[in-house]
Amino acid sequence: MRRERDGTLRLNLFLISLFAILAKAAEAKNVKEVAIEVDGEERKVEWDYTYEDVDAVARTYVRQNSLITQSDETGEEAASAISEALRSQINLEQQPVALAPVLRLASLERPGPSSLQRAETVISLYPGHDAGIAIAVGGVVQCALELERLFDVRYYIPPLNNSSEFHNAWTTALRVVKKDCPGEVPSRFDYGVIVKVGIDMDARTTLHHQLPWIVEELFHVERWTWVDHHEAHARAGFFQSPFRSALIVSYDGGGNDGAFNIYRGRFDKVTRLARLDLNMGQMYNFAASVVEEVSKRPPPCGGIQQNVTDNSQDLDFAGKLMGYAALGTPREELQLAMRELYLKSRAVYGPKANDQSGTIASFSPSMTVPDVIRKAICGENALQGQRDFAASAQEEFTNIILDIVREFSALHKNEGDGNSRKSEDVLGEGLVVAGGCALNVPANQRLHDELLKSGMSIFVDPAPNDGGLIIGGVFAVTPPPVRPKGMQYAGFNLWDGDMLDGEARARGAIRLSEVGGVDYLAALLCREDRPIVAVVKGRQEFGPRALGHRSLIAVPDSDQIKERMNRLKFRQFYRPVAPMIADEHLEKVFGRFVSSPYMSMAPEILPEIAAEFPGLTHLDKTARHQSVGRDDEPWVHELLHKVGDRTGLAALINTSFNTRGKPICNTVRDALAMLDELQDLDFVLIEDWLFEKGKT
Repeated sequence: MRRERDGTLRLNLFLISLFAILAKAAEAKNVKEVAIEVDGEERKVEWDYTYEDVDAVARTYVRQNSLITQSDETGEEAASAISEALRSQINLEQQPVALAPVLRLASLERPGPSSLQRAETVISLYPGHDAGIAIAVGGVVQCALELERLFDVRYYIPPLNNSSEFHNAWTTALRVVKKDCPGEVPSRFDYGVIVKVGIDMDARTTLHHQLPWIVEELFHVERWTWVDHHEAHARAGFFQSPFRSALIVSYDGGGNDGAFNIYRGRFDKVTRLARLDLNMGQMYNFAASVVEEVSKRPPPCGGIQQNVTDNSQDLDFAGKLMGYAALGTPREELQLAMRELYLKSRAVYGPKANDQSGTIASFSPSMTVPDVIRKAICGENALQGQRDFAASAQEEFTNIILDIVREFSALHKNEGDGNSRKSEDVLGEGLVVAGGCALNVPANQRLHDELLKSGMSIFVDPAPNDGGLIIGGVFAVTPPPVRPKGMQYAGFNLWDGDMLDGEARARGAIRLSEVGGVDYLAALLCREDRPIVAVVKGRQEFGPRALGHRSLIAVPDSDQIKERMNRLKFRQFYRPVAPMIADEHLEKVFGRFVSSPYMSMAPEILPEIAAEFPGLTHLDKTARHQSVGRDDEPWVHELLHKVGDRTGLAALINTSFNTRGKPICNTVRDALAMLDELQDLDFVLIEDWLFEKGKT
């Protein structure tokens, strides 16, 4: 479908260039100081406003100098006085400059501490949904804890309505990190980093400012700093990419610094180029919320208002809609309606007037559902109408991100400054995509194919959800000395691994290494009854995808295996079951080599492979695959080839080992309980022990 591009997507060349110049100028170090009197002695407080948060500096100073009194038990009054004195010396207003209905360029602000060289040890925390903690030494991440895996609550957010519960949750998590992190855990940190959420981190009504005190009950932290939400997403993606320079797109449902930001990454620097006044993430979530087979709610047929505010209980809607869209056919009138909604989805952020908790509103507490959409989802053939609407919402989501990347590249390709600047000036060696919307694999695949035409590459952050922000927090103060590999397994070992040997003896489990190892497991998977096997090995995956360490696997040569997998997980029929494929067999499956070690792409499968191995394919004949090279995970790579020796294709179905909306499994107890309770689960391999259903 050909359409004239919406004029609001056209970017202003001169102003973007001007912003880049201003941002570069802001990298110079600027230190302000004030003198205060403590016990009759004058002392200086310094604030480097190019990378430090003024309130963090003030609170750290109060804490380290014990400026606590009976009338000011928390030190807040002293910290406030110091921060106000520092702030009065420089005007750092953060108001964005509105240039068009869609595009906003940010005013001058601190670029972040990427140039800092002396920091060695970092503890990074994110207190929003998908909360987490990361530890790093010299820019190398030692471990990353997603709190949902510890507390067994998906998308876990520490409670903000109870100070005691908030304190207990973080204390528990920090103790686990201190005790169980598989890597090095320093007792002292040069930096503590808190990544900002989608609310005003300076709001006194939140509990987030208690985090430094909570952390310092267990660790000594020399200095604290806050990092903006999308800056952390951008840094996490760029510094894990293979690129020395790249254009970075970070987009999601909203952070403290917007919902759709564009950056340039170059060596150890990340500079924001633009902030677009779009909230694609929440508008996509709105589309999911009016589709009954996705949201389990009736569509808004009786009225015209539909709530579109952020709701952490609905964080799985977007992923469901992405799979569901394959059931429908895009319609031009629905695409145009969704395009208008996407382009009007202003990225307003900060506390809402009617909600002091500070949740994000995408553009208003509720919105009018356009008539053309309401007729489709509530009409005579409402089921097909909802499916076509889902397909249209997905198609237009993809079209808009493609348009933005094209426009931005063309803008800089045609830019003139005395020299002929090319698109490589902004794209560099490729495109990095980060933020929650980077989980949209159909859009990623289209971006991949578009960039491939011009010889460019794409890299998608391995953990683009908010759980990955803790990695960006680390890289904001200590960029990695070399681009990290193996971060997908930066999680923790089993919480109750000490009970494994006892359970193995009691249940008559066998040691895989004593019966043939990987070859035995491959033969078991290829048995005539095609069993489903859960694999629990080594450190847990970090990020939203299971990549062979906490996976359900099976041979994909029937449609029935997909049905069994979805039944086992109590999932809807339209949810995709992703394959893992050895690198050497990618061309055999797709007719081309599409690297996707973190399940970030979804290319079409060749018809003959889809016919022979229907378990690989989604409803639209694509596959959100995990490509596995020898260096990615040697054990999984060997298993795939052993299976391929028997089936002719080095591939297995792979989906996360969890059920009923729970986080990915990380206990022996839960793994064996699922083996006992779930009819379709036949075996569980935990480390070297193979457990069979019903065997005691």
